[in-house]
Amino acid sequence: MRKRLIVPEIFNKEDFQILLSGIDDKRVMMATLLGYFLGMRISEVVNTKKSDFVLNSKEPYKKIIKSKFNKDRNVPILFPKFIPIIVFV
Repeated sequence: MRKRLIVPEIFNKEDFQILLSGIDDKRVMMATLLGYFLGMRISEVVNTKKSDFVLNSKEPYKKIIKSKFNKDRNVPILFPKFIPIIVFV
């Protein structure tokens, strides 16, 4: 018998707006946006440095070093409107 997969629940737009409206600290806001829009794990968000972002290439991305199982990976930044926020903070 196959193991049943559990599909995770995802925020809808209203839930996400409620979450963001309760955040006052700009660092917490940035961490939340990174985690949500780039699909990063909490430990990856906590260990993020500005130098991890490669924004001047044709396809900007975020380098994640020593992620789960000690692997490195690159996450594409699919939302170009997100780039000015990264540069600002």
